[in-house]
Amino acid sequence: MARGNGRNKRRRRNSGSSQPTNPPASSVHSSDEDVPSTSTSAAAAAVELSKREAKIQEFNLRYDVANKTKEQVLAAQMNNWSSTVYDHFVMPPSIIVVKGDVRYKFVCAEHKGPSPPALTRARWEDSTSNLIRHVDICTPSIPPAGQAINDFAHGSTYTKASFRFLLSLWIARRHRPFKIVHDAELIQLFRMLHSKVEIPSAQTVSRDIREIFSLSREYVAKQLQDFPGRLHLGIDGWTSPNVLSFLGITVHYVVDAEMRTFILDFVKLSQNHTGKYLAEELAACLKAYGIEKKILGITGDNATNNDTLVAELELLLPNWYSMLARIRCLAHILNLIVKAILSLFAAQRRAASSDGSEDEDTELMALEDDGDDTEMFAVATQR
Repeated sequence: MARGNGRNKRRRRNSGSSQPTNPPASSVHSSDEDVPSTSTSAAAAAVELSKREAKIQEFNLRYDVANKTKEQVLAAQMNNWSSTVYDHFVMPPSIIVVKGDVRYKFVCAEHKGPSPPALTRARWEDSTSNLIRHVDICTPSIPPAGQAINDFAHGSTYTKASFRFLLSLWIARRHRPFKIVHDAELIQLFRMLHSKVEIPSAQTVSRDIREIFSLSREYVAKQLQDFPGRLHLGIDGWTSPNVLSFLGITVHYVVDAEMRTFILDFVKLSQNHTGKYLAEELAACLKAYGIEKKILGITGDNATNNDTLVAELELLLPNWYSMLARIRCLAHILNLIVKAILSLFAAQRRAASSDGSEDEDTELMALEDDGDDTEMFAVATQR
């Protein structure tokens, strides 16, 4: 027994004197994989950065960027652009600088409106993949005749965005109320044309119209600023049936013997209609469009606050012509003349009235509604 125990002890000593046990394979592999992955990603990023810098350096040398203007570099590049995809965009592209990086802005030539789609590209890039992708979306391929008929029958020409845009445009141009979208017969008509139509609420239509106005203002402002001549304004106040006051501002000018007119703004008035307050609102509108130095004349009615308005503009706007720019509305003058003539007949009707409670405007309206010429003649001959 003692001899056997001795042999066991020797075996344990021999096994203890053997080489250290290796760590688990999983831990070895995990530590070996972490280091190469980090170094590989860093190396890849460095290679990518070096490729970009090399491409920019090659571009600068090729087009002599250091000795040429941005426009000259663009002209040289356009001579090398052979792809037909550029025909889809307004040429030449506009040049913009973003954080020191010169980029080209390609504006779609197929969209007619104040805010056409646009894509930007670094000038040292020559890839057209994004441009081609836009062209494919903008001008989809024409389906076969059978497919086109099927698409038309199921109303595939409808899109939510275009429907909301056209609906807002129709309501604004034709002076329809916002709540017309809740009209049951109109909704039935829409659903007859397209069963899955999404009709916006009156609040959404109101918001869409304001957004369209904001987007259109930039286009109108540029057109007015680029006009070489002077502009003329028309202003008039109006009070709604629910006693909300507004100031309408229109601009007028002539191009090739054709009168052009834009509604600049419909300002909601929140104070008394003094000439100073109206001048401040008008000046703010003109500055928003950048045309405060291009106004030649202002046409308005003969209210005295309009005289004060024109005088106050001399303090608010540079190069203002003061009262020389004041044009009195001929239509309003004729209206006053007609009222003065008719007031003679109204005075007779007021004298003949038993209670005398009718005011002049009421009597004038009654006079206009009276179609009996013999009665009018009899009243006039009583003088």
